[in-house]
Amino acid sequence: MATVGLWKAPSRNSLGFISERSELRATPSRSLSFASSNLSGDKLISSVFFQRRCSVAHSDGRVPFIVSPKAVSDSRNSQTCLDPEASRSVLGIILGGGAGTRLYPLTKKRAKPAVPLGANYRLIDIPVSNCLNSNISKIYVLTQFNSASLNRHLSRAYASNMGGYKNEGFVEVLAAQQSPENPNWFQVQAYLYDGYWEDIGTIEAFYNANLGITKKPVPDFSFYDRSSPIYTQPRYLPPSKMLNADVTDSVIGEGCVIKSCKIHHSVVGLRSCISEGAIIEDTLLMGADYYETDADRRFLAAKGSVPVGIGKNSHIKRAIIDKNARIGENVKIINSDNVQEAARETDGYFIKSGIVTVIKDALIPSGTVI
Repeated sequence: MATVGLWKAPSRNSLGFISERSELRATPSRSLSFASSNLSGDKLISSVFFQRRCSVAHSDGRVPFIVSPKAVSDSRNSQTCLDPEASRSVLGIILGGGAGTRLYPLTKKRAKPAVPLGANYRLIDIPVSNCLNSNISKIYVLTQFNSASLNRHLSRAYASNMGGYKNEGFVEVLAAQQSPENPNWFQVQAYLYDGYWEDIGTIEAFYNANLGITKKPVPDFSFYDRSSPIYTQPRYLPPSKMLNADVTDSVIGEGCVIKSCKIHHSVVGLRSCISEGAIIEDTLLMGADYYETDADRRFLAAKGSVPVGIGKNSHIKRAIIDKNARIGENVKIINSDNVQEAARETDGYFIKSGIVTVIKDALIPSGTVI
């Protein structure tokens, strides 16, 4: 799950998914297991496809349900599915990636697919939306680390009680385990994709991919394609409020409060609070998971602490600020010494490839210079 791309599905027999017409190829038997009773099997002998008649056990007695994104899209302009039978005969498998060590500290408290992207989304929303837009509504996400927030996001984003996909489906997370009796994985068929693709497995690549959506006149990756909408969790947030702010070449997420500050060539995540006099340049702000009331902020200020958000007269340039970070007043995060690598986890930040990354829930005291 270290890539972002927009996938428009070819016919089903050219995809590496379940197909009732696919042929079995003789290969040595291998065993596959998952850390979940929802999907299990002793031996799969097709080297290219799972065959439709192979059974999938549901030992917990679960009744399959209808899956549909809660996001609102324009059905008249949505992509026409290239295979109307796909929702019954195709199972989508999304590889969720490993520990995400190259993206650390963004993966310190979350699985790689749950890392925020483009102000309102998470990485997992891209491949799930691609599947749903291609009428593939039975989806497993395989992951191995810190999957709690990923589970929470998927359960909230993709409903089990809404229409829109007429065939039974699901979006579920499975923790994959390779069987110790055979160290080899299964062979699958690959589909040559020549559209937008970006390896976002490193901090620098992830930073560039996010800032790429602000590029003009045409962004590297567009969330505004009506034929292929990108779905995500509905948060029912109010519109962002900008009071006497100077905002240029930037993307602003939902529910932000931006006061008398300057923002240039940046991505500002949902619920971000940016105070008077702040300057944000070439920066990815991931926002916050919650709001603090005015009373909370006054209480924190009275005891010398820092509210969530960006404090007054702070200057942030070429940085990634993870969720719920507390940046005090008159803070400078500009890396004026051009440090390329530094690990200051106890101080709440890392520097990789010259990009300062402030850790989730970190507190940067007022007057700090990084």
